[in-house]
Amino acid sequence: MFHKSELQEYAHKFPQDQMGYVPTQGDCWRQMKFDHAHQDPHEEGISEDEQARRIEYLDKVWWPQVLEQVAENRQQLEEAHGDSFIQHWERVVNKAPEEPHGFEVE
Repeated sequence: MFHKSELQEYAHKFPQDQMGYVPTQGDCWRQMKFDHAHQDPHEEGISEDEQARRIEYLDKVWWPQVLEQVAENRQQLEEAHGDSFIQHWERVVNKAPEEPHGFEVE
């Protein structure tokens, strides 16, 4: 995932969570802060069965649709702007995280 600000004027074309992060392949909705509205698996008072149903929906229906929308929007921008957008996308997506993850190699 990366922050929408990295896409500058194209940011509005991509789905993003409440913090402004755009998902990419390999990300998981559980790591992000999307508003799931009527499918919130952490809503108080729902049964375990309802929670499981919502999680299954988010995993198997909603999340693949979000990733597909990102891919489609990326492809449209690549077709419209060519190599310059492709190179920018690759820099943004493959950028090393600013904070280490605790596995420092010496």
